Amino acid sequence: MLNEIIVSVVSACLDIFLSVQFGAFLIALGSTIYAPTGNRIGKYCLLFGFIIFTLNNLIIDI
Repeated sequence: MLNEIIVSVVSACLDIFLSVQFGAFLIALGSTIYAPTGNRIGKYCLLFGFIIFTLNNLIIDI
């Protein structure tokens, strides 16, 4: 019973963090931070956002 609850929570979190909307949010946040300051956090937000978009495209194609 406890395992089912944990698996459902982890599945819900993965659905949120691998969604297109979260990827778009990371890209917008990264471009807002990285463009004027050149901060490393902004660069990583951009990279993770593009990785999420790539993963979603690969999952849809298969």
